[in-house]
Amino acid sequence: MTSVKNAVISHHIFEMRFKPNARILDFPGQWTEYLSAEMNLPDWRIDITRMDLYDNKNQAFLSFKNCGFVSALPDTKNYFEDQASKFLRTIFKLKEFKSTPVTRLGVRSTFLNPYPGDFKSLFEKYKSKVIKPADETMRALGGELIDIGVPLNFKDGDAYFNTMSGPMTSLQIKRFFPIIETVPEVGLFFEIDYFKENIGEPEVEQLVLILKTFSQRSWQKMESLSKLVLE
Repeated sequence: MTSVKNAVISHHIFEMRFKPNARILDFPGQWTEYLSAEMNLPDWRIDITRMDLYDNKNQAFLSFKNCGFVSALPDTKNYFEDQASKFLRTIFKLKEFKSTPVTRLGVRSTFLNPYPGDFKSLFEKYKSKVIKPADETMRALGGELIDIGVPLNFKDGDAYFNTMSGPMTSLQIKRFFPIIETVPEVGLFFEIDYFKENIGEPEVEQLVLILKTFSQRSWQKMESLSKLVLE
């Protein structure tokens, strides 16, 4: 278990979906051994349609219809994008992989920025800076508003990103970050799913660029929202 009380907590998932490729099912043992060594992920699991490789904080997977990389609590901002990019380049070196049309590439990042005050204080900051229900809404619903969170979905050129954010207590934080033993009492939660669809068959470096762009923009948007709410 990990103890985190002051640093930004984060969890990241890269997934690329592609047209189902039956050839991948012919090499599970050979590819698992190769990917385990290349990615330095010593533990592995193989089922009929999927290979998983992992350690205590990272996981890579490859199936006949998707692949991806997961990083929990990375030590630096660029660790996840570097390792996910390495995995993408590694599987494209497998000559039998033979790229098929990419139908979706996405990066989902979950952040928790610790807050030194109490929940009520953060709740009021978030409500005043991000979203405040209209008086008509409060009159229609009645009661006292005691918690708040908001999903916001956006288009960014030919990509999209969906977000969810709000203040959280330690009990809520533990549900999203179960491997952390000691969590902040209060924090600002921000989750963002950045994705692009119907990409086709680009070169691997084009896919790496998309992955890195989504990861970096996710951090930027988290930092911008945190500055708006917490300062």
